[in-house]
Amino acid sequence: MKKEENIEEYQKEQMTQISSALKRLRIEKGYSNYDHLAYDIGMSRSQYGAYENGQNITLLTLMKILNHFGMTLVDFFEYMKMNDKR
Repeated sequence: MKKEENIEEYQKEQMTQISSALKRLRIEKGYSNYDHLAYDIGMSRSQYGAYENGQNITLLTLMKILNHFGMTLVDFFEYMKMNDKR
């Protein structure tokens, strides 16, 4: 039971880091709110907003968002790593 709780807590923490990085990236790229980005990417604003609030995101969806910013998955995780040290 403890091991499962630790895994769930770790996953929750990782999703929080990913959602925070998506929000930071969006703002850095000039999108003051997620509505405009969601429109440009072609997804509903409520769905994109859920990703920035820590909801589960598929790898394909993450790649779609990153592609819009001209980033790869490697670029994104490096970006997260750099911003973690700040």
